[in-house]
Parts: sequence; C-alpha cells; structure tokens
Amino acid sequence: HGGPDWPEGLRGSLTHTSHSAAAIVARTTCYRGLGIDIEDIMPVAQAEGIAPMIAPELLAGLVRGVPRDAPLGETLTAIFSAKECLFKCLRPLVDDFFDFTDASMLALDLLRMTGRVRLTRQLGPDVHAGLEFDVQFHRDANTIHSALCWPV
Repeated sequence: HGGPDWPEGLRGSLTHTSHSAAAIVARTTCYRGLGIDIEDIMPVAQAEGIAPMIAPELLAGLVRGVPRDAPLGETLTAIFSAKECLFKCLRPLVDDFFDFTDASMLALDLLRMTGRVRLTRQLGPDVHAGLEFDVQFHRDANTIHSALCWPV
C-alpha cells in the first residue's frame, strides 16, 4: 500500500517533514494500529484553500471545542494531521483506499492538545463506520505532532 512493511507481529507508523522524522512501533498483541504525523503549520491562505476538502465539518461549525476566533492555519493543520494519523493507523488493516472525506473531526481542544475523530465509512469487517479514536497533539513553534493508537 506504499507504507512500511513491518516485521510479523509488529505495527508501526512513520512520519517526517523537511526537518524531522519519527517512528513508533508496537506489538500487534497490544495495538491493532498506530498512527503518528508531523505537519508544518499551514499559512492561513493555504488553509483557506484546502479547508473544504480536508475539513468540511470545521467550516460547518460541527467540531466541538473550536472557538470561532481559533487560528485557521493551526486548527486546520491539527485536523489534517489527525486524519493522517487515522489513515496511517487503519490503512495497513484494510484493502480499500480512503481519504479525508471518510473521517470527521468531532472535537478539537488546542489548549489541552486533544481531539476525537470518527470514521464515516465502512472499510472492512472490523473497521466500520462510527469507530471513534482519540488523538493527542503536541505543538512546537512551527509544527503540530499528532498520535493515534488503536489498542487490541
């Protein structure tokens, strides 16, 4: 699927930007899937241009915890990153391509650096629409780091 080929019994996730890289690996007896991501915070103009494709739920005001005056670049970067984590977590488990429209950000709290994302489309027998996942974030000066784990 274009992702890493982990040894038998392991799950993992990789991420990188032009200035950093990270990996996480765990046993399949502990986690069904793992997803991590690092994203440079988007400029507002870029965020405005891609928001309808990445996070229509944000534009519709459906993401709990996002104040109206929240910085769009940071907010959209966090949502993009959370959905990337979901993709990296689930893609090795399903034989079906999916994208940003197949998940919805339910909640995002950039003060507590937490969020919740929901899969909106059935991808396999054990990967069904309605599954929800908690996402943890870390922000530094120019990037947002995110992680999502699906325990056994």
